[in-house]
Amino acid sequence: MHLLLNTFKQLVEDLSSRPTHLSEIIAELPKVVGAMDACSYGLGGVLATGHSPRVWQHPLSQHIVQQLVSSNNPSGAITNSILEQAAMVVQLDNIANSYNTRRATVSNLTNNTPTLTCHFKGSTTTSGPAAYLCQISSLHQRYHCYCSEVSFINGFKV
Repeated sequence: MHLLLNTFKQLVEDLSSRPTHLSEIIAELPKVVGAMDACSYGLGGVLATGHSPRVWQHPLSQHIVQQLVSSNNPSGAITNSILEQAAMVVQLDNIANSYNTRRATVSNLTNNTPTLTCHFKGSTTTSGPAAYLCQISSLHQRYHCYCSEVSFINGFKV
């Protein structure tokens, strides 16, 4: 946790130490294209720069599965939209760690409207996990110097 707090501190300090390059806020032709999805089994996605797609998946721990909102657990603390938003953050991190994204546009597809809206706005009207994931996504984009765009794709499943 201490390492994570130091990383956030460094990212926030970076906000005031360098100007934002135009390529970080104006989308161009994407260098990397991907899609991701989430469900009670886990998170997963695919990303590619043309010839060599990469697939990733991450199962959810039982602790998280037990907290998911469902018909059997209507008072759960984690919604499917939170999982989808987390999948977006993991997808962006996989892209940044697999390709040189500096001053590049990264394009992703999602089948979850709340994830699309949160990513597009960079904020949410509530506090909690969605707001935290928006913050992580924004800091990640700033740190890796890329422009991120997200589009909706109906019914996509990884």
